[in-house]
Order: sequence, then structure tokens, then C-alpha cells
Amino acid sequence: MGKSEGSVTFQYTFPKPLGAPPRGPDVLAEAQAGSVLALLELDERYDLRFVRAHLESGSREAVVNVKPLVGTQAFFVALVWSPDELRVHIGLTAAEGRCWEVRRLSSAAGEALELG
Repeated sequence: MGKSEGSVTFQYTFPKPLGAPPRGPDVLAEAQAGSVLALLELDERYDLRFVRAHLESGSREAVVNVKPLVGTQAFFVALVWSPDELRVHIGLTAAEGRCWEVRRLSSAAGEALELG
């Protein structure tokens, strides 16, 4: 996570199937490498937010809505970052053929770009 560009994939498993959203942001995963902090949080609108913050360059985030995952307990996550982009991809197993990608990208300046 501390490198200027990279990617990571993993399976995230909730303690129980995803049901009602949290009442406020709930940090699902967090990692720190040097001056870089990365976290994955779920909010009350079912938005899963990938935030990557750097002491010198500020923070950026990518957001995807996971409401289609209600009722599932585990899902696939792919996080991608570089100086030019930040992405989060989520999905179920490849056999089910469903995958959702980032729909909103926000910069440290608070600008938002709607995708699709």
C-alpha cells in the first residue's frame, strides 16, 4: 500500500450476511505503510469507500455501492491505485458472473467525477 502504484485483491467476509447498513461509517479494513494510510469503509447508504491518504499529497477515494450484495456474506475486492487513478472493484464469485465497479471518484480537493 505504501508504493505509489499497485493493486491488491482479497476476499472480504462479514461475520454474518450483509443486512441493514451501519448507522455510520464502519471501517472494514485498514493498513498503514510509512506515511500512507489506506482504508475500506462501509457507510449507511451501502457505499463502500476505498480511501488512500498520504501525508504529503492528501487523500483520494473511490466509492462503489454494495447494496446488490445484501444477503451475501463474502465478496471479492480489488483495489488499484496510482498517481493518476484510484479504483475499487467488488463482486461475487466468477461463476456467478456479477461484478460491480467504481461509480464515483473523489479527489482530495473534494471534486467528484460520476462514472456511468
